[in-house]
Formats: sequence, structure tokens, C-alpha cells
Amino acid sequence: MLRRILVALVLGGMLAGGLVYWQRDQLPPHLQVLLRNLIDPPAGHPPRLTEAYAQAVNAYLAQEGITRFTARDIAVLGAGSTSLYRTTYGMNDHPPLEAWERILPTLRVLEAFLARCACEIEVISSYRNERYNTALGSATRSQHLRFTAIDFIASTGTPEDWRGILIALRNEGLFRGGIGVYPSFVHVDTRGTNADWDQR
Repeated sequence: MLRRILVALVLGGMLAGGLVYWQRDQLPPHLQVLLRNLIDPPAGHPPRLTEAYAQAVNAYLAQEGITRFTARDIAVLGAGSTSLYRTTYGMNDHPPLEAWERILPTLRVLEAFLARCACEIEVISSYRNERYNTALGSATRSQHLRFTAIDFIASTGTPEDWRGILIALRNEGLFRGGIGVYPSFVHVDTRGTNADWDQR
């Protein structure tokens, strides 16, 4: 029902604001993508996080001593897979249940990060399936594919501040892994070898 309403609103806006596009059969690219994703997305709509899945993951995290995060905090699909304006809409999946043990070391790093910065964080990217990762143009050996990586933003400070905390934790021997800094977020993974990069 909601999708039908959205389609009606989009079509109404197009008719009201740009009949010339319909006459030329040429909508702006972003509206072509939006309309296609509303009506018949090539990859289907993003999967929903079921209650059974969330409960299973939350029980596992609690068993492993993870207290600050839940399945809904971590199993984010990424903006590229949830935005109707993106050609990658609907491509990503939630991590398989058996993959959750691989993210545990990274979650422990983030719990230490939270204790150090006294802030809250928002995960913006975690697991990616191969199709989604390829469509994004990301590294073919991305740690997101293995579900050992998390990109996040914090409620206080800057990406440089967050990077500094992660480096301090790594220098203290908490983990070995990658730390990447971007204009609005940071990446951390527990690949087992140290790596650093700056994409600002």
C-alpha cells in the first residue's frame, strides 16, 4: 500500500513539474532509478530483519559478553541498499547466522571504544554480500565481505578523534586490524594484520 502511495506521489510530481520529460520520454536519471525501484526493483526490496533472526543473534551476543550492541545495531544493510535513489537498492543481505562469530572481535573493539570516548556510535556499514560489494566498486578483498569490518560515526568528536582512539586501542594490544578514516566516518576491522589509510 505504501509503495502504491509513493508511486502515485512520484508520478504526480513528475506530471506537475515536468511534462516535457514525459513528452521526450526522458526522465532525469535519478527519477528513472527511483521509479524503477518503486515499481519493480531489479534486486528486490531490502530484506527485513525478522524477530527470530534478531532474537537468535541477540542471545548469541549476550552469551559472548557483548553488552552494548544488538542485531539491529549491527546488521545494517547500508545506504546503497536501502535508498530508492541508488542503483544498488535491495542488493545487500543480513549476515548469515554462522558469520556472527567473525564480527565478535570487532564488537569488542567498539565496546572498548565506547568506554574510552563516552559517546554513542551509529553503524553505517557492516556485512556486505559479494554482489553489493562489487556494485559499490569496493575492494575485492574487503573485510566487509568477511564480516570483520564496521564503518561507524560517533555522537561526539571528529573522524580524526575516533581514529586516534582506535589507534591507541590497537597500540595497547587490544587488536590487530585495519583503521581507515573518511570525511564523515571511520572504518575498523580485525583482519589480524595492521593497516591504515586516509580517504579524506
